[in-house]
Amino acid sequence: MHMSSADMMKRVIANTSKIIVPGSPAALLAGEIDTARDGISIGGARYVLIDGANFDCPTGSVGMAEKKHMKGASRFTLGQLDFLKWCYMRGVMNKANKMSPKQAEDAMELHGTTAGAIRYPNDPYCARRADGTPAFRIGELLEHWTFRSWFGQQKAAFEKKIAGQVLKAAASFHELVAAAGDDEEEEDGE
Repeated sequence: MHMSSADMMKRVIANTSKIIVPGSPAALLAGEIDTARDGISIGGARYVLIDGANFDCPTGSVGMAEKKHMKGASRFTLGQLDFLKWCYMRGVMNKANKMSPKQAEDAMELHGTTAGAIRYPNDPYCARRADGTPAFRIGELLEHWTFRSWFGQQKAAFEKKIAGQVLKAAASFHELVAAAGDDEEEEDGE
């Protein structure tokens, strides 16, 4: 049997007013939830379709879609900032060497390795490290959309942004050193 578009739309979820994610503010406001009465399944939501059938939809935990570092602006390491500057300045010095964000992302993975030194043979910045390991740990690798936001600026704005981030990186380093110094003083005092 062929379904028309209207019939297909009738199968679409009809009553979304009963959706309560466990642990959400709405669930807390609702108080005790009777799963049979309210049409809620544990660990998810139950949708009631127009034809009366139930559709269970699992939900993620509260906060599952949050970014890990939502507190303030992104922080970069000095190595990441140096790499960003190297990528950007290649294009400023010679337009033929200009990198796309995807090329910069790929180059960052190879930085410090033999493969990176082969890809950029005449560039001392890309020389192989003594142990041949990548310069950046996997958690330090930047993604192409990060490069895109940096590359889409005029040189003066780029340099100003780099300088500001270097100051932030230096400040966080000094905070870590100060915290380590405080810990040592507490250990000496015991």
